[in-house]
Amino acid sequence: MPLWSRDHLGDLRTWLQLVFLAQNYEPHPWWFGLGPKGLGQMWSLCVEAAFYLVLPLLAGLLAWFARRGGADLATRARRLLAGLVVLSACSYLWTVLGYYPEYRPYLHTWLPRSLAFFTPGMALAVVSVWARHDKDGPAARFVRAVNASPGSLWLVAALAYAVAASPVTGIRFYGIDGVWSGLFELALYGSIAACLVAPCALLERGDGPIGRLLGNRVMRFFGRISYGVFLWQFFALFLWYEFTGQQPFTGNFLVNLVMVGALTVALATLSHRYVEEPARGLLRFLRPAATSEPARKSA
Repeated sequence: MPLWSRDHLGDLRTWLQLVFLAQNYEPHPWWFGLGPKGLGQMWSLCVEAAFYLVLPLLAGLLAWFARRGGADLATRARRLLAGLVVLSACSYLWTVLGYYPEYRPYLHTWLPRSLAFFTPGMALAVVSVWARHDKDGPAARFVRAVNASPGSLWLVAALAYAVAASPVTGIRFYGIDGVWSGLFELALYGSIAACLVAPCALLERGDGPIGRLLGNRVMRFFGRISYGVFLWQFFALFLWYEFTGQQPFTGNFLVNLVMVGALTVALATLSHRYVEEPARGLLRFLRPAATSEPARKSA
């Protein structure tokens, strides 16, 4: 805000929206795009926060629906998966509502639009538990198939990404293409997410190639600073553009990728070291005091 939105530094409404992750719910914002300059990426964090707020309700409803199928594990799992399909369908319906009876772009940043991106992970969790308790069932066979050929799913993810990068999902930054491009985008990115994550989420052996790839020191480091990478990405991008005098979406792609990536990682490392870790230390300091109080009372 101080760098690129000085005119709104005294705007209490904007600060409240940003602090409480409510910027997505402003139908007529003063900023262009998904958020104030340098903070546009935060729209997805708003969606994630909304998801975790309603997750207990969704989990309760799904559990209630599953229990109505009786005590059989397979029946409950199938009902859970059916419920997740319904949740995914809500995203497609919501996308249509974003275009009809009139175009309302702000609806695309609300939680219902993104439910189809959360449900694949929930479905994988159901499948993994089902497979663990029923070694000969369809879920276990699916898990074994995924572990036998993870590259097949990653190939599907790559192909889906190539299609998603085509005009099928709309011409980027050039207005409204219509409801069909929105629906294709939803289906393709959901498929990419599911196919990328499934081989890792359903991994049977942690000492295999995938486990070694994801568990090495470099990947663990990037895992620790991943939130900072998300947080600083647009800031680093705009800072680099201003430093080099480039206009957005111009210049040498590889040079910009390396420099913006390096700057983002550097900022993420600093914020992890001097903000995130001290905050965790404070929580660790407060948690024993909170847990020791009941012990003193019981004594």
